[in-house]
Amino acid sequence: LVVRGLPWSIEDAPRFAHRGMLVDSSRHFLPVDLLKQQIDAMSWAKLSVLHWHITDFQAAPFASAVLPKLLKGAYSAIEVYTPDDVSDVVRYAKDRGVRVMMELDTPGHAASFGAGYPEIMSDCPETVADLGDAYQVLDPTSNATYDLLGQLLAELGALAPDAYFHLGGDEVYAQCWEESPTVQAFMKAQGFETVDEVENYFENRYLGVARTALGGDRVLMAFQEVFDNNVTLPGDVVFDVWKQGNAATEVPSIPEEIARIVKAGHRVVLANGNSGEWYLNDGWGNGNDGGRYRSSWKDVYGLDPLNGTDALLTPAEQLYVVGGEVSLWGEEIDATNFLTRAWPRSAAFAEKLWSPRAATDDAVAQTARLARFACRLNARAIP
Repeated sequence: LVVRGLPWSIEDAPRFAHRGMLVDSSRHFLPVDLLKQQIDAMSWAKLSVLHWHITDFQAAPFASAVLPKLLKGAYSAIEVYTPDDVSDVVRYAKDRGVRVMMELDTPGHAASFGAGYPEIMSDCPETVADLGDAYQVLDPTSNATYDLLGQLLAELGALAPDAYFHLGGDEVYAQCWEESPTVQAFMKAQGFETVDEVENYFENRYLGVARTALGGDRVLMAFQEVFDNNVTLPGDVVFDVWKQGNAATEVPSIPEEIARIVKAGHRVVLANGNSGEWYLNDGWGNGNDGGRYRSSWKDVYGLDPLNGTDALLTPAEQLYVVGGEVSLWGEEIDATNFLTRAWPRSAAFAEKLWSPRAATDDAVAQTARLARFACRLNARAIP
């Protein structure tokens, strides 16, 4: 082996610290060995965060040692993650330079909890019958709800002791709380006039439970809807932005949504663009009704966390945008396509978030690099 031109001096560092990939093991179970393959590929592309969306309304596949009835919400007795499985994945990722950020999505997206613990669900049977389990929401009035969440957070937080923990908070549908006699009585007693005030109550109490269960030094993250729904949270909460603002806020673009959140003092992780560029599951069924399309690698590469913010934020404010994520939501992602939907498009995303902004303006120049990386993945058994 001959190495010419020595000595070399190489200076390299990522532009963004948070270079993530969301994986969804609720809608389809993803075997541990497959998660490890994904982590291998992430490490080769220098992605830094596996965002593990481990539960949703379809299933709760975590075999909790402290809440054993949670498993009643799993698809089957074999499609589950034991505490040892979670520790194994976290340890495997750490050895490869990848952090595992767990997410416990509440108060929506939690109907699967009700299979084992129905006492923590809001009483809205007509809403669920008409609209489905996606519209079921946790009971924000019950101490049992917060006790259960505290126990689950403490257990998951010990298994995955990353500096960040995601508290969810997306798509909390008002219909359930508007129907619930229990919630309506609670609103009257508290002097609340809107369900936004109920959500503010829940999120702030949940945040307090999380700080106690996880330790005060954790950085907590939530989806942007919490902010959009007028919930006031401490400035150290990071918001996960994936869409334009809701109808109430009338924010016409994702860059404007980012600017609103940053100017309120919060850091932001970008999880998508105005056209769905970083939702790698879209275009195969999920998302078609919203006009989304099958995102090409050039679409992925064309999106930057700071796109459209130069006129909205100062350079100092842009530092509050700490990175981004590609997402593999599980409606049409399962063990058969978990890797092929991710790669090689995630490599385009990885380069975009690692390299200087001025060095990633030309997608044509990236073509040969991406092709070589795809071949390296294939050689390492990543299809």
